[in-house]
Amino acid sequence: MKPFLITLLLLLSAYICRAQSSPEVTTLERRKGFTNSFDENTRIISFGLGFPNLYRIRYDEPAGYTHIKTSGFGPMYAKFEFAAFRNVGLVSCFGYSTFHYSYFGVASHPTGPQQVIYYDDVNTLNLAISANYHFADWIDNPRLDLYAGLGVGVNYLKSRYGNIPPYRSPESRAELVPVVRAGGRYYLDPIFGLYGELGYDGLSILQLGFSVRF
Repeated sequence: MKPFLITLLLLLSAYICRAQSSPEVTTLERRKGFTNSFDENTRIISFGLGFPNLYRIRYDEPAGYTHIKTSGFGPMYAKFEFAAFRNVGLVSCFGYSTFHYSYFGVASHPTGPQQVIYYDDVNTLNLAISANYHFADWIDNPRLDLYAGLGVGVNYLKSRYGNIPPYRSPESRAELVPVVRAGGRYYLDPIFGLYGELGYDGLSILQLGFSVRF
């Protein structure tokens, strides 16, 4: 993970240096149809995948049982951002993840103790709003969009437990979480771009995905 993050930061730094040292490239980009990376008319839809699944790596089997494996997917993200001001965008975010946690223990049986496999299923839904500040005025490159954001979210967790005494019923709970992010987006053409974000929302720390600007 660390080498990847270092590489990402180096690439972003290289893009910034390129933008500052090659104004003729910027002029050519705008002739191709690129406008500012973010302005008062910007609207963006993004889809991404988060790493790691924080709820999944923190999950533990009940005392006295042994973990077998964990499977699942996500968190996956869908986000919509629109410009409230020239450099400030408001973001609504939907996230979802699910995992299946398997473990075994010893259960009583008329013929004697037997090893039995149990499982838990955990689904998480994230709804969040945040505001991003975009540094478009600082970087003279219409392909590159760097930003930082703050917000708040709610994570809804629904857990279904395996058949373990005292036979726990399905549980649901909601957690209020802060949203803190710093990210970058690079447009491959005037509409389509790739993005990466580092931060925290209770679900993951790193996001990678693509964006569509319209």
